Amino acid sequence: MYPPDEAGECSRLVHILMRWPAPREAGPTTRLALRVVVHDVNDNPPAWPGLEAQRVSFVETNGPAATSVASDDAMLAGLLRGQAKSLDRAVDPDAGSNGTLVYQLVGRGADWFHLDDPQPRASGQSDTAGFLSAPVGYHLDGMEESMARLTDSTGRRISTGRGLEPLRIWPTRPLDREAAELPLDAQGRLNLTLVAMDTGLPRQTGSIPVIITLVDLNDHAPQFQASRGAVLSSLGSESGGQAAMLTYRPPRGMPIREGLRLGTSVVRLNATDADAGLHAKVVYEFCPCEKTRASEYFAIDPNNGEITVAKALDYDRGPRRFHFKASRILLCK
Repeated sequence: MYPPDEAGECSRLVHILMRWPAPREAGPTTRLALRVVVHDVNDNPPAWPGLEAQRVSFVETNGPAATSVASDDAMLAGLLRGQAKSLDRAVDPDAGSNGTLVYQLVGRGADWFHLDDPQPRASGQSDTAGFLSAPVGYHLDGMEESMARLTDSTGRRISTGRGLEPLRIWPTRPLDREAAELPLDAQGRLNLTLVAMDTGLPRQTGSIPVIITLVDLNDHAPQFQASRGAVLSSLGSESGGQAAMLTYRPPRGMPIREGLRLGTSVVRLNATDADAGLHAKVVYEFCPCEKTRASEYFAIDPNNGEITVAKALDYDRGPRRFHFKASRILLCK
């Protein structure tokens, strides 16, 4: 068998011996050219050899850039499209329409992403419902469906599934790792499936897991929670929303009394952050602007927010009032 020629046809040299029932005198030699066409059977499903899964990652897109263009659909779409990542195509060794593949992304959360095939679509070939159509820019020749093959404008056969640009995927709306409607697992991943189907008869399908990781953006400030009836008055945030400040006042009937031993716990502050990983870790410290010298008389544990007596308190000599202006939470970088 010879390799495919420029037209994509394989050929084989065949010797034919012809016999007559009765001996004949040697005469002129007759040569007959035979063309044998082998029809491909759709017996190979699409596959991704050597790949168990495809992995891509996206950074949260609900930050200031997305907010600034949220009212302009075209600008927002352009911003999201700029996040596009590549996905490998499947391989199908069959020929013609039997090896021409269409794709679909399925699974919970698939509607958050757009799957794009940058290749031109084949004319004369209807889309399969829910699937991206066959590679663009090629046409089916006029042979019957069972003999159809994909050709380009020069008539040369196209090796479908090979040598084409990869598929592309990007979000259709701003991504927020903390959004309840986005079905992420505990690691912030979305588990989808890329399905490939050929356009032959009977159709063959293949699939591969697509694991999408959403990288957390530091877009949430810590929030203080009330502790043991204390009054927490928010003073806003600083450092670009990465720190929270407040005033602490002990609950009524539970003042801080003089004579407390050094190391006695006064209160344990509690703050939470909706971000993930290191972006959710908080450290505690007194506000540098505190004018009542809270940091001189009290110590704060940077890890758990517990405030303890660090210097003997004297009601007569003062100071008498500490609002802890303020406890400050900084995100760990």
